[in-house]
Amino acid sequence: MPCSPGTCDRVLRTVHNYSILRLASAAVAQHDETSALNISQLLRSLFFTSQSTTKTSSWTSSATQSRTNEIVRTTINNLADASSYDHQAWALEACYGSRDITIAKQALASPSRYLKKRALNLIGLLGTDDEFLAALKSAPPYLQTHTSRRFRDARRHRQRLHVIEAFLEDLEQTNSDPSLFRSLLPLGSREILDRNLKGLIDHFSLIDWSHLAKYYPVVTQKFIQDWVDRSNEDDEQLGDTINHLLVQWLAHEYDFDYAVAIFKVGLKKISMSRLLDKTLVAKRPEKVFQIILDHDEEAQEHIIERMETKTLRQLPLPQFLKLFERYPDIIDSWNSPNSFDDLTFEQRKALYPIVKVGWRNQGGILDRISLEKLPTEDRIKEARRHMTSSKFVAKPEGKIKYIAMLPWDEAMELQTPFLRSSDADIRSEALKCQIAAAKFDDSHLSDALKMALARKNEQDPVKKEIVAGLVEIPASRWKGIHLNDLEAILRNLLDTSDTSTATLYSMTELVTRILSFHPPWASKQLRIIVNERGPHIRPFELAGVNAVDSVIAHVAQEFSPILMKLRNRKDISGIRDLQNIISAFSKYCKYWPELMDTCQKVLNDPKMENIHWSMIDVLKKNQPRTWTRIIPSLFQEKREKALTNGKVVDHIHLRQQNFLWNYLKAEGDISAARREALKANVGTSRYGFWRWTQSQQDTFAEILIEEIKNEDLESDKKLANVKQLSALAFVDAKHLIELANNNEHPIIQETALRSLGKLDAGQGVPVLVEALSDKRARIAIYALRTVLEAMAKADVFSLLKSVSLTRVTVAKETLRLIGDLKTDEAFKYLLERGNDNLHADVRLALFKGLLSYTDRDETWTFFQRTAEDPEPDIAKIVATVPEDGLSTHSKELLLKLLFQLLAHPDPVVRVHALKRCGVHPLHDPDNLLAPRLFELVLSTIEDEAEAASVAIFKTYATSNVELIGDTYRKLLKHRKTLQVFHGEYWFVALGRKKNFNPVTHMILKVLKEDRFSVKMRVKLMFEALYWDEIRPYLFEIVPELHADALVEMEGAIEDNMSRWKRSKDSLLDAELEMVKSEDERARRLALSLLIGGVDEDKGWTRAERDRLEKYRKDPSPLVAEKAWEFEIDEEGNELDGEKEE
Repeated sequence: MPCSPGTCDRVLRTVHNYSILRLASAAVAQHDETSALNISQLLRSLFFTSQSTTKTSSWTSSATQSRTNEIVRTTINNLADASSYDHQAWALEACYGSRDITIAKQALASPSRYLKKRALNLIGLLGTDDEFLAALKSAPPYLQTHTSRRFRDARRHRQRLHVIEAFLEDLEQTNSDPSLFRSLLPLGSREILDRNLKGLIDHFSLIDWSHLAKYYPVVTQKFIQDWVDRSNEDDEQLGDTINHLLVQWLAHEYDFDYAVAIFKVGLKKISMSRLLDKTLVAKRPEKVFQIILDHDEEAQEHIIERMETKTLRQLPLPQFLKLFERYPDIIDSWNSPNSFDDLTFEQRKALYPIVKVGWRNQGGILDRISLEKLPTEDRIKEARRHMTSSKFVAKPEGKIKYIAMLPWDEAMELQTPFLRSSDADIRSEALKCQIAAAKFDDSHLSDALKMALARKNEQDPVKKEIVAGLVEIPASRWKGIHLNDLEAILRNLLDTSDTSTATLYSMTELVTRILSFHPPWASKQLRIIVNERGPHIRPFELAGVNAVDSVIAHVAQEFSPILMKLRNRKDISGIRDLQNIISAFSKYCKYWPELMDTCQKVLNDPKMENIHWSMIDVLKKNQPRTWTRIIPSLFQEKREKALTNGKVVDHIHLRQQNFLWNYLKAEGDISAARREALKANVGTSRYGFWRWTQSQQDTFAEILIEEIKNEDLESDKKLANVKQLSALAFVDAKHLIELANNNEHPIIQETALRSLGKLDAGQGVPVLVEALSDKRARIAIYALRTVLEAMAKADVFSLLKSVSLTRVTVAKETLRLIGDLKTDEAFKYLLERGNDNLHADVRLALFKGLLSYTDRDETWTFFQRTAEDPEPDIAKIVATVPEDGLSTHSKELLLKLLFQLLAHPDPVVRVHALKRCGVHPLHDPDNLLAPRLFELVLSTIEDEAEAASVAIFKTYATSNVELIGDTYRKLLKHRKTLQVFHGEYWFVALGRKKNFNPVTHMILKVLKEDRFSVKMRVKLMFEALYWDEIRPYLFEIVPELHADALVEMEGAIEDNMSRWKRSKDSLLDAELEMVKSEDERARRLALSLLIGGVDEDKGWTRAERDRLEKYRKDPSPLVAEKAWEFEIDEEGNELDGEKEE
């Protein structure tokens, strides 16, 4: 016989967990009849007293005995028949041990969503194929979906593919739930996929595509390839689908190659700017960049700049150089100063000769790269060149860092004035740079140390910079012969009274860097610094040749006395110092047992309570298993700050629920803090609460209710308590029901109503249904949504159709919920309601409900009636019908509806439809919308004209070039409208030069007929074309250029803002041909071609300078004055090769 709850609680308070386990196991094993009456108590007590992980495995082990022991089996059956969910939950867990799924089958009928889900998973694990199939068929749709995917993704020996296949075949034959069948189809075999995919693929949502890509990537690629072949340029839906698939495939390494392949296929029709992403490049950089290089479309500058240097480092040098040649902004040293420095040495060495002139700024200073990262010869050459810069004439101290890059002896001679400067700032900068310069030549490390030793009497700010210079020298360079001098430098600093905290931190940084290479020496120095001046150590990383454990062993040996001393001091300073040491070594605590032991001892010391939280963090990270031992001691010693720590409370909530009583029944001063910590950290998720006992949940509920009734408590805390009540699955719902029925505090009543919908077993449904008939209805109807998911569709429909639709809010949500059922009965009901005289908002909700049935002609008939509605807020909703998942026939019907909306008498509806065409354009092969769109372009309503312009370009620019040309030709007589229409072209075509190339040429052809569109043509040429296509237009348009057009063209050529000129393009031929012209405008453009054609990386050549001088002698002021105004930065553009000549 099962024990009473009172007996179980008494056992909980009197018997130790592990004693129970031993007694239960012994009684079962010996079949001791005299213990028969106690076994039930013992087994149930296991649930109430053990640590979560231990009690689960122990309970399962004990349940295994039920196969042969009638007493154990009876006990488990009694638990399953109990009314409380905690008993049922543990009876269900016993199935793991007994391997008997009878109880799991019973639990499928439980109102509890948790138990139902757990039971279905158990049957899937332990049941036969027939049992699992039957259970799957009886489950609600949301569980059918979840469970099918769970077992499809399970390990091979747990997959139930035959059951999933049989379930899909049943759905296929009965056609009982087409939506469910479509969503689960990718889980089936290739055979069932091939039978159905072609007919369903047009209805696939993005989520369906994701599942298909996950299980059948090759099939997915084939269908995407077919879609690309038959689609228009820049198909919006195709682009969205490919991007969605890229995200899916980039999530798993074994799918990376599929992502690369689909990216390459997509570029045939989709603009690179829509598909290229740095995540894709990072996964397969060599392949993706090769695709980019082979593609004739230019990637947008802002996309290229997002590429990370660590990705570029993986490229072979030839490919890297080709990429930089085409996209120099790939090295974005303006926004990312370290982008050049972070490249590989081979890449930097090859890139430097290319950029060494073009990257110079005013005065010839090359500050976009770190010169010290250059090869030795180049570094010295650049340093010498910088020394001659006019920039340092007035500020010679600016040369200090460049002097340090010269050979040591040469540098020392030039550095002497700065090393002897009376200005401490100049002197410290020179010392730092010159000492750090020893990293360029190991033979001068001793010289650097001698320089530092010679400055032992310097003031602290100078000595701090000296140490900073030593820190810059790679730690691996220091050898045994250098350690004595380093020690002497450190000793001097320790013996100086004015050594600052900042200097001490620099000293420990120097030592910790050396620690991995010379552990004994560095450990000793670190101990001396800490012992004499305190632990001024920042967290660091070991990156040397010695193993981490051996390095920490040396540190532990040196620091053992320090840890003991600090632990015994127990004053504020000692506690802070101990915390600093632990923080500095936090990454390596697991290699230092004594330090971990110190953390545990600190936790047991009440005088160090202020740092208990940090000790908890260290132990949690490095020795999580010790918590089983630590937690009891915290309670025994009453370490309140530790016990109210969020991580401790969370651990007890999820792992050691036997200690919950220390929070729930705490008394005195500590009770409020403990309970507040418990409430703050357990949250409102049912996940952890399923591991609590019923008595624990009841006690917690009493605490929550008591606080809710407290008039002095803030409303926010009361509302949080109400939400937590809904997570307590074992607690009677009467508390929430009372709050939901009590209208004294509306805000609490509203929260309680919402919380009723979250109860696991649907206990709140009767109250929520009742509330639908009073003023609480607007909250109740929304709260019902979650509960209804777990109910059978027939029951849901029966409940919802009985709801009164007199209240607008209730009617709206009711119709939406009915629409989500996707059954024939629900569809018929919605159509019937469509004939009623409904409120406008309710009619809109009805429309949204019918979006689940776009495969039915009756739905489109209703949509058509809606589009004809004279009320604009009703009619415009039709424009929101999503294209995603529509069949080809349905898309044709949607196109007709949009045409109908464009003819609506109300401009609000027309603009809404136009914006839909602009944001999500539909394929219109028969130009159904074109005549009406052109009419709307001429609209006197500005918003309507602009929206119509965008819609025309988005719909026809890549599929019907002639239509765009005709539109421009018709608008030539309407100057203002033409300006608006052409202005929207930039918005649509931005970053899509390749896709819009044909229409650009068509527009230029039409605009040539209009003498007032010269400036417009100039701008279009340089914004939408590349140089090889611009060149013929350039010569053609010169005779037509007026002053404004000439200035526009001049600016476009010289600035190259739209990147019409690529690195491979040369403007020389065009310049030389234009300069021969008698037309001064052509010669002015020739000058611009010279300025714009200068290689940005190489700077001005001698030949280019000579040509500039000729322009200055041109007889026309239009040319000569501009040539004189342009100045070359001689220092920034002087080529080294030319100087040598």
